[in-house]
Amino acid sequence: QAEAILAGGGTAAAMVGRLIGGTTYLLMTAALIPIYFFFFAWQFGPLVHHFQRYIPVSHRDRWLAIISQMDRAVSTYFRDRVVIAGLMAVMFALGWLFCGVPYALLLGIAAGALSLIPYAASIVWPLAVALTWLHGGSDEPWTAWFLWPTVIYWVVQTIESWLLTPWIQGKSMEMSVPTILIVIFIGGAVGGLYGLLLCIPIAACGKILLREVFLPRLEAWANTH
Repeated sequence: QAEAILAGGGTAAAMVGRLIGGTTYLLMTAALIPIYFFFFAWQFGPLVHHFQRYIPVSHRDRWLAIISQMDRAVSTYFRDRVVIAGLMAVMFALGWLFCGVPYALLLGIAAGALSLIPYAASIVWPLAVALTWLHGGSDEPWTAWFLWPTVIYWVVQTIESWLLTPWIQGKSMEMSVPTILIVIFIGGAVGGLYGLLLCIPIAACGKILLREVFLPRLEAWANTH
């Protein structure tokens, strides 16, 4: 019996350790990516100005226009992510407040901030369940402390994945809803958290290159053969 207790304690400690490690990784990623993007955006103008001297004069105006389109696409993406994160913070806070989750406002703000990275808000969900259980939920049916906070999380996450992201970002970046969803699935499968965050701006920049560079050349090649 003592061995079983020790084994169970070791398993629980390992699970807690993995949870803490994963949470730390997500928090560091959520904090560092906006900082990196800020410094990159801050230096983007001088960087382009420095390297434009190496672009042939005959093509310089065209490539600077293409780079400017990419810059606007990336800026629009991160602006839209902030808008979506704000809407999700409101929905999480109101939903968990309605369910009686303690510190619903703070948890909603934290989940909204983490949702700058798609699906990163998932680390707040078990915290909401645990706090509800600790504040008297253990004496109530499991639907009170587990089911309803979980339902709120998945409803908000579904609204973000299937409505907010495709509608807001798809409209501003001129990408269809199915395209946005496919890009998110591929980005998450290939690049994990970074893939989820960067897949849409990368796809938007790829679309600009395809429209401005490759398709005209393909059309010119087709007209000469």
